[in-house]
Amino acid sequence: MATPPPLPKLIVPRPSYLAAALAALAPGLGHWWIGRARRGLGLFALGALGVNALVLQIVLQRREWSAGGLALGVMIVLAAWLWSVIDAFRLAVYARSRRARARRQEHLDAGVRALAEDDPRAARAAFAKAAADDDCDPAALLGLATAERRLGEPARALEHARRALRADAGRRYRDALRRVRAAAAAELKARR
Repeated sequence: MATPPPLPKLIVPRPSYLAAALAALAPGLGHWWIGRARRGLGLFALGALGVNALVLQIVLQRREWSAGGLALGVMIVLAAWLWSVIDAFRLAVYARSRRARARRQEHLDAGVRALAEDDPRAARAAFAKAAADDDCDPAALLGLATAERRLGEPARALEHARRALRADAGRRYRDALRRVRAAAAAELKARR
């Protein structure tokens, strides 16, 4: 079996203060900027829900403020905004820590070595540890998809490949992910 090409080193994360500043502008914007688009979209939706609650309170009450509706809208907006700022800063700081990056890279390297030695179980374990450190790391998800495919689990491989494609904002792994996704889909179709 041909050895897979080594995975590239992780991208250097972005500054944490800028992630917090963007999150302060709009809930979820800082998450989107650091590559956590799904979480950012959720926080943005939560903030939008709070704003909608405020607007509906005004429209439905004919411009009369009721304490309950107003308090609910304000609390939702403030909670989404505050959590977005704190969480974006925390995630960006964690991603920049040398220890976290080194540990993630060790797991990725171990997974690549295991795939090269034709040991997909060990590769799956190593890539799962890397994905546990950063659930949006497309390199870890690509490795998981490859290992699952080699273990004869095309459905799980397809799921990991789809998650990796969504997480691959820089499009660094697009071609490899598409190949793994197509192969897993073909294997899944052949089983039916």
